[in-house]
Amino acid sequence: MLALLTDIAGRRPRVLPDPAPVAQVRELADSGTNLELGLWISEPEGGSQNVRSDVLV
Repeated sequence: MLALLTDIAGRRPRVLPDPAPVAQVRELADSGTNLELGLWISEPEGGSQNVRSDVLV
């Protein structure tokens, strides 16, 4: 699952390849597993919400 997340993020046009996206397990909860995906983007002045949405979809 973590490799899939980083692969998907790395395919987005504004996600930078260096440093590469990193996915981590943050918490094992009663209702599921909480994950975190960290990434750097180009042109941050263009906003990050649209990149976040694109990766999550």
